[in-house]
Amino acid sequence: MNKISGEIVEISSSENISLIAVNTGSRILYSLVVETPETAKYLKIGEKIYLLVKETEIALAKDMQSCQTSFLNQINCTVEKIISGKVLSKIVLNCETCQLKSILPSKAIKQMSLKENENVVALIKANEITIMEANG
Repeated sequence: MNKISGEIVEISSSENISLIAVNTGSRILYSLVVETPETAKYLKIGEKIYLLVKETEIALAKDMQSCQTSFLNQINCTVEKIISGKVLSKIVLNCETCQLKSILPSKAIKQMSLKENENVVALIKANEITIMEANG
């Protein structure tokens, strides 16, 4: 499980759903949660929290200059290490203020011609990021 520390900087809510903007030190990441400030006391501006992301929920892309995507969370990274398996491969990424790990099909890694020390963009859907209280 990837764990990124941050601070809540914005909350947009409608009915029982909130889009939470979190400053991680180098960028804003977004989490979509089925909570509101009224139902979860830790959802408040300035609150220190952790963002949790499963390794299987991080997609990778190259050459994003002309690509439009619905992913709110796009993190520039460098591939540190690729641990290849027959079906799945583990990719260790050095990002702006953290290290992430991604697990992808080995076929996808081969299709992308992904190599160590290569620049990529980690893509994470907002609904795939879980929030955990820093003091909880």
